[in-house]
Amino acid sequence: MTISVGGEIGEVGGKNSDIHELHAFMRGYLQALKARGAALTGISKISVQTGTAHGGFVAADGKVRTDVKLDLVALEQLSTTARKEYGLGGAVQHGASTLPPDAFDAFPKAGACEIHLATDFQNMIYEHPQFPKALKDEMYAWTREHAAEERKPSDTEQQFLYKGRKKAIGPFKKQLWSLDAATRDAIGASLQERFAFLMGKLNIGGTSDAVRRHVTITNPALNRQSEIRWAQGRGLVRLAAEPIAAESTETLCHGGAEGTENSTGLSAASVEPPGSPRLRGDSLRALRGYDELHGAREPSAWRRPSK
Repeated sequence: MTISVGGEIGEVGGKNSDIHELHAFMRGYLQALKARGAALTGISKISVQTGTAHGGFVAADGKVRTDVKLDLVALEQLSTTARKEYGLGGAVQHGASTLPPDAFDAFPKAGACEIHLATDFQNMIYEHPQFPKALKDEMYAWTREHAAEERKPSDTEQQFLYKGRKKAIGPFKKQLWSLDAATRDAIGASLQERFAFLMGKLNIGGTSDAVRRHVTITNPALNRQSEIRWAQGRGLVRLAAEPIAAESTETLCHGGAEGTENSTGLSAASVEPPGSPRLRGDSLRALRGYDELHGAREPSAWRRPSK
């Protein structure tokens, strides 16, 4: 499987990037890559700063500012240079989901190869008039307790909740997918309308031939055993009283990836029981499947690993 990996120059949310930074980064990167092995492929895209920020610029009332001054000249120069001189796909635009709608058709014209839009879709769900207030309040309470690291000393409560609530999506996945059909359909219709609008603005139409030429479509088996194997590598860490082999160390990727932990030598004394409120829905069921796959007669205890 081919994986597209990107680099980043400067800092998204800091000063705008320029051509000199791109050249300096690529010279140092290519030299280091060559030293590691001549056959290595390297990155295929480069993230740059052109005036936006991850998640957008949030006012004191928790509303996202859309009066962002975007440097499209810099974006075009960086994209062109990345393609022509270094064989990359182009520049990546972060923070795009918080820009005004009329800004999006400028990205394909400037040669951007990737646009980050997740925050806009997240905001549409949270702020949808049919999103249940009780569920939103519960997710905000979770955010206050478990995402305190997102709070800056200067943040208002509204700014903190806006930045931190993204981390509540994973732990509340079961509740979100269990909303009544009418609510899901209403939110889904709004998202579909935005998808269609953005695909048009970003000039996606007529690109299927290019996709077929350059992208190999995989057909993974979607069954319970495949999900269990996925959970072994991308679920919550399993801890048992006996040491676990290093090769069974698992990556945490639940409600926001936090990293990995070698579970060798950890004991059952340090775990939370399966009823812990931090273990919810599909993840816990998949992890119980891990025990079944490995012959355990009863579910083991599970917990989130520390960093």
